[in-house]
Amino acid sequence: MARRRRKYELWIGLLVLVASALLIWGYFWLTGQPLGERGYTVVVEMPNAGGLEKGDIVSMSGVDVGVVRSVQLAGPNHVVARLWLQRDVELPRDSRAVLQSAGVFGDVLVSLRPGSASELAADGDTLAFATAPSLLDVAGDLGDQAEQALRQVNALLADSTVEDVHGAVAALPGTIRGLERLAREGGSEFEELSRSLRETAETLRGAVGNANVEKLIADLEDTAAKLSETADSFLDSAESLASIAAKIDSGEGTLGLLVNDPGLYEDLRAATRNVSSLTEDIRLNPGRYIKISVF
Repeated sequence: MARRRRKYELWIGLLVLVASALLIWGYFWLTGQPLGERGYTVVVEMPNAGGLEKGDIVSMSGVDVGVVRSVQLAGPNHVVARLWLQRDVELPRDSRAVLQSAGVFGDVLVSLRPGSASELAADGDTLAFATAPSLLDVAGDLGDQAEQALRQVNALLADSTVEDVHGAVAALPGTIRGLERLAREGGSEFEELSRSLRETAETLRGAVGNANVEKLIADLEDTAAKLSETADSFLDSAESLASIAAKIDSGEGTLGLLVNDPGLYEDLRAATRNVSSLTEDIRLNPGRYIKISVF
């Protein structure tokens, strides 16, 4: 009898130990705290849980640093989540908690964005909550920006605008040649005037020997020299203008291409239409461009 009684007591003790172990494990499981690890808990208040559940991962800078202990509804548009963090996680008190997608099946995690405060968060502190834009929100914003840019490009490339610009560019060589002629004529006239002044000075020098007249002759010669320099500048400008007009006519540079290759305009319009169509297709059919492989 004593041996049988001892056997029963042994089984009862073993069952008590197993039950105690299960009770301890159940406590840690219910609270979301890893078994045997020490840490602290912070609170995050948000208007919507967004699929967040007890046991979901808490990460910081891409590293798992804790788990979600509980998610409770505290009132209309008021959800309270408690996050258990490892004790070695140093989190500034002004840090923010952001809900993020954790996979292709709708899983959610809490991403901690460290702040800059010198004081660290302690057990029971409340962190600020911030929302992260979803992929669709980002795609929508990019689509709106692309659409606005395309509208501006289309306005810039409107037929009337392009015709006006193309006409002005096409008339540019003629305008340059007109300036070239004026420069050459001005240079010739200044050169002729300079020669006349020099001849006048020589005539006066041979006819009169008065000191005042000598000063006048010196002034005339100085003026003639300056006129000669001006004439040279005009002629140099004429050469430069002639070179520019020749390059435009031969198709060199951007202006030359615009004048001599109107196909560039059509190519640009076609490229704009293609970009517009592609943007709209991405907006309507994102699955064609975003491939997700699970295995």
